[in-house]
Amino acid sequence: MQAFYKNLKKSNPSLSTSLKEAQLSMIHRLVKDGETNFNHPYYWAAFVLIGNGL
Repeated sequence: MQAFYKNLKKSNPSLSTSLKEAQLSMIHRLVKDGETNFNHPYYWAAFVLIGNGL
């Protein structure tokens, strides 16, 4: 979830937007030979915000 924290650092978006963008980046990531494909929900669906993420 490095993308989540990178999104938080840039222009101070909301937590929910950062999480959404990080999940979308995992879904749409180009996979090279020999790399793990992280687009299945098994890899990104477990990350949720607790509290007010707005």
